[in-house]
Amino acid sequence: MNQELEEGRYYKNANQITQIIVAFVIFMCFFAMTPVGFTLYSKYALPVGLALLIIVFLISGNVVHMNKGDFFYIIFLISYYLFTLPLTGGGIGSIFPPVMTVLWIQIMGRCRLTNLLIRYITKIFCLLFAVSLIRCPDYFLKWTVRGETGMNPNTLAVLIVLSSSFILIFNQSNRVYKKYHLLIPQILLTCWGILNCKSRASLLMFITFLTFKYLMPKRMRKKRKVACFICYSCIAIGLLFPMFYVYLNQFSDSIKIPFINTLFSEKSLFSGRERIWNNIFMELSKKNYSWIIGIGSKADIRTVGAEINPHNAYMMVLMDFGFLGVVAYYSFYIFYIKKIYGRGKLFIEQIDLIYLGLSFFILSFFETVLLWHPFVIITGFIWGISQGYNRNGYEKL
Repeated sequence: MNQELEEGRYYKNANQITQIIVAFVIFMCFFAMTPVGFTLYSKYALPVGLALLIIVFLISGNVVHMNKGDFFYIIFLISYYLFTLPLTGGGIGSIFPPVMTVLWIQIMGRCRLTNLLIRYITKIFCLLFAVSLIRCPDYFLKWTVRGETGMNPNTLAVLIVLSSSFILIFNQSNRVYKKYHLLIPQILLTCWGILNCKSRASLLMFITFLTFKYLMPKRMRKKRKVACFICYSCIAIGLLFPMFYVYLNQFSDSIKIPFINTLFSEKSLFSGRERIWNNIFMELSKKNYSWIIGIGSKADIRTVGAEINPHNAYMMVLMDFGFLGVVAYYSFYIFYIKKIYGRGKLFIEQIDLIYLGLSFFILSFFETVLLWHPFVIITGFIWGISQGYNRNGYEKL
């Protein structure tokens, strides 16, 4: 009897948490559909996200539980990041994105995501995809030349890829979707939207996701070792690519790649990131221990007067917390992938979500979106439901 009451409370709390999170994801998507709304949400994303976390933990009961390993990992991550702050002069705000991301992934992995809720969320992403496409014609020109306010073209491109990828994952068994052969038109529309935003990073991410989903053999995608190897590779390349990019720029700042230059005629191959990354390397090299513990989020990496971000999620963690911080944070994803695959047979949607998360790792070579406050909950959502999704129902995790 006591066990039944306990399980009843568990499922009730799980439902409440799921409803709150799904409502917030829908809320965020609606805000992302308008320039003013997204600007407002971006401004208050950190306090709103913290408030939501507190609410979830208050009502969680025994749903958001952690085993000893997960608990001590979170404590270690927070303790190490706090330890580096007085040594590097970093800001306390730099701790929140990585820690909140890990917490959201843990929480969402225990959500009771039914097929009905997934259909609701998919419809919202369909709406977001449609609105983003309506906004994207000549968006890069409007934003850069005419000075129109709103989200960065790269951010709009990420929203297009995110919504399109989610639709591709959860509409693959939809009869209407198959009947009207909507797959190819959707892929073409996505590429058209990305090209209007002139976002090479988003195009690379989308092509990578399509390669994983449609060209990579299923038997390979089902293997844990393959997913872990790709994750390791992304982290390594994410750290090494800026070095190569800076080195390449020393020889030529006008390298021409015909296909890329035709599609992105308004953009140079070297867009300024090389100067930012070079400044980070120079700051790290001033003190030997800086490579280990970082130089802090307040380090001056500006190439001009304006405040700027590293435009690489791996470099961002390296700058804020050093190489030890990179290992501490990104090792979580390796163990998380092993944990998901270790549960046994996975649904194809779960595998697709894992590889969508890995495609975002490719985007992270050029952007810090996954560690940007407005997108933290989306990162948690993608990785979290890759564990929590169950096409046949729900089981206590």
